[in-house]
Amino acid sequence: MKSDELTTYNIPIFHLIDGISHYNFEIASDFFANFDYNDLKKGNVKLQVTLDKNEHLIVATFAFDGFVELICDRTLEIFDYPIAIENELLLRYGDSEEELADDTIQIMKTTEHINIAHWAYEFIVLGLPLKKLHPRFKDEEDDDSEFRLIYSSDDFVEEDLEEEENKNSPWSILNKLKKKK
Repeated sequence: MKSDELTTYNIPIFHLIDGISHYNFEIASDFFANFDYNDLKKGNVKLQVTLDKNEHLIVATFAFDGFVELICDRTLEIFDYPIAIENELLLRYGDSEEELADDTIQIMKTTEHINIAHWAYEFIVLGLPLKKLHPRFKDEEDDDSEFRLIYSSDDFVEEDLEEEENKNSPWSILNKLKKKK
């Protein structure tokens, strides 16, 4: 990641007053060029970051709206994939700066600013589908029933299980012989 080019994604937090603050960003292709994920190089996404600050923590809400350019896994055609996602990140005050969990970061009270570029990029990547199909294959995407295993406990009946166990037990052959006599 080229940090010099991402300073526009710095948010000053040292002098923030308690309450809600809003920040808007435009994420374009030059933003994606700063990261190494090969499948995501172009896009146009509007990002609104809402910070809700109190004396113990800051709740950062990331709201994305726009599109990114993806390559279809089936045809290798380029298509625009719509992005409309919302994620939340907690910035908790502590004695050091460290990641406490996937969605919780500890920062110091003296931290002057946070750079949200890396988190924004991660949230976009996590919002992408595992199977990237061109929109014209949308109907087929849900039709992969041969690869799906469906289990429902409502269909399960104990009597059927007992019958199946009796058929497969080694004693079932002897029971059949006993019945023939």
